[in-house]
Parts: sequence; C-alpha cells; structure tokens
Amino acid sequence: MPKKRLTRPQLHDQHDRLLADVSSLLEQARRTAARSVNTILTSVYWQIGRRIVEHEQGGKTKAEYGAGLLVSLARDLTARYGRGFSKSNLFQMRTFFLGWEIFQTASGKSEMAPTVPAPLANGPTRVTFSLSWSHYLTVLPDPETLRQEIVTAQRAIEARRRLE
Repeated sequence: MPKKRLTRPQLHDQHDRLLADVSSLLEQARRTAARSVNTILTSVYWQIGRRIVEHEQGGKTKAEYGAGLLVSLARDLTARYGRGFSKSNLFQMRTFFLGWEIFQTASGKSEMAPTVPAPLANGPTRVTFSLSWSHYLTVLPDPETLRQEIVTAQRAIEARRRLE
C-alpha cells in the first residue's frame, strides 16, 4: 500500500513538534550542565578555603602570622587565572570552609551524599553542595548562620526533588 503524502500543514506541524521536543531537550541539558558547573565550582571554592586554612592557619581558627598569604595568593592566582581570586574572595572561601566543614562519621563515610568527583574532594571527604556559590555568599559572614542556612536550603531542595 503506498504511503499517503503529508500535506504542507501536516509537515509544518510535525516539524514544530520536533523542534519543540529538541529545544526542550537542549534546555534541560543546559540547566543540568549549569547545575553541575555550580556544584563543582562551589566544591572547588570550599577546597580552596580548606587548603588556605590548613596552610595559613594550621587548622586553627585564626592565622598565626596575619593575612599576608591571602594577599600574595590573590595576586598570584589573579595573574594566572584572571578574575575571581581577590583577597576578599579568598577570605570568603576560607570563611565558607570554616563555616561548613564536613566531618567524617565513625565509619569513615561523609555525612553528606557523595556527588563531587574524588579528585576534587581530595581524599575520603566527598562533599555535596546543593546551592550555587552566590547563594552561599549571602550567608557567609557568620559561620554558624551559614551552617544552619545551608542545612535548611539543602533539605528544602531535597524535599522538592523527591516531589518531582
């Protein structure tokens, strides 16, 4: 039986449906990629803060010899990588780490779900950050407020994802 030829309006409708379907797929992929990039950048900033604390402060809350390292590190990172590594940004990364340290459980597993690749996690600590860096910055000044806000926001996001 010969195939029935489609009319011009039918071809146009099929094309529109295909275009809408492909567009939806691309938009979803872009949103997913943006979320992944945000998660990785936030984790990297947390790790930068961790390394600053471990190097400059030896794990203590206050540095032994002032903020000189942040100034030189900011200068060198900015020269190498461009914007985003000013002294104040590095200070925020350090504050972020201090406000949201990931403690290990007795079993050695992180208390948070692992989503950041191991090379970025630097060892057994694997960290999940549900918010973008800019969201964390809004609550950075007080480490305890940061910790409480992050927990609340992550719980809300997880609840929403369960509903989807």
